[in-house]
Amino acid sequence: PTPAQIALAFLLAQKPWIAPIPGTTKLHRLDEKRGALKIELSTDNLCEIDGAARRLPHCSGLGNASPDIIKNASESLAGTELRPSLLHPPPFTGR
Repeated sequence: PTPAQIALAFLLAQKPWIAPIPGTTKLHRLDEKRGALKIELSTDNLCEIDGAARRLPHCSGLGNASPDIIKNASESLAGTELRPSLLHPPPFTGR
């Protein structure tokens, strides 16, 4: 999985009414981002990403910088057999 897929999968796991809108100008990138629908993050993954996001400085201008945690999560999931996600993933309860 790519960092974008991990980020989108994280958002999709939050609440059933959250609908992330990925920005792209290229059709192949949209197809790539659709791969987030096939990713199920474990509770541990969700807690780790949430904790890392809470430590980020709240400022604008981050641009295309992706947090290391998302990069690390995508690398740790590389080669992992992913189960199809549920239509409405269970809400994240790790807080």
